[in-house]
Amino acid sequence: MLLVCVGPDTFHALKKAQELERAYREKYDPSGTSIERLSDTKPLEAIRSRMGGGLFAQRSFIRATGLVATWKKADWATAAEVFARDVDGTIVVTVEEELSQDEEAAIQAWPKAKVYRHAPLLGAAFLRWAETTALSEGVAWEAGLEQFAKTIEGDSWSFWNVLPRWKATKTVPDVAESELSPFVRAEQFMKEAVRERAYLGAESDIAGLFVQQARQALRVAAQVPDSRMPVFAQRKWQRLSNDQQQRLVERFVQAQKSFIRQRQGLMKEGEEVLGS
Repeated sequence: MLLVCVGPDTFHALKKAQELERAYREKYDPSGTSIERLSDTKPLEAIRSRMGGGLFAQRSFIRATGLVATWKKADWATAAEVFARDVDGTIVVTVEEELSQDEEAAIQAWPKAKVYRHAPLLGAAFLRWAETTALSEGVAWEAGLEQFAKTIEGDSWSFWNVLPRWKATKTVPDVAESELSPFVRAEQFMKEAVRERAYLGAESDIAGLFVQQARQALRVAAQVPDSRMPVFAQRKWQRLSNDQQQRLVERFVQAQKSFIRQRQGLMKEGEEVLGS
């Protein structure tokens, strides 16, 4: 059984994976002896070899990161065969940054497989989550912390990581224009709200976020919006002029090419992912 927890909000995708692991422990294996972290260089072969449960448990639970992202075209048929062999005995949970519609449809067709999508929280929803999370960690919800949450809207990781600092010092990092949330920068870049240059960095997959934002906007422009897209977000993209839509198409093509080159490992160290 394959369960996929996918971003672009990888913070909440990871939380979902942890929730699934806790549920498995409570129901089948409180000791955790049948739970494993997958780190093999040939993950599909490793999963196949583990099918059928462990020596001391009827079931096994495997946690992975980026499993689907490693699959080439030929691997999909192998994966379908592997996950059809042992539907209940082996549960595989993977956290992914992104999953295409076709990939999701293929996985959902496998026995008992499920995809849990996590779009970035925006607007009031992000602030509600930020306040609840702060209070649950024993951190007071104060004006400075709220302003920081507004500035990094959608970036759950940055908010989570700042909580210990705020609790200890009542300070937050300086957020310059170039350090805004990747989601905010993606929107600004696509709408040409600012002239920005984005560089390949180890801390974030900027090009992928640009592609995701642009794809959503273009679907709204074509009057076929994603049904999971919030209404307020659809209205935002509907306000684009014809000229803005044309620039969006051009930037989408640019971002898509950069994203593909990045994923194929064709970009050199320090090379621009996207240019202004």
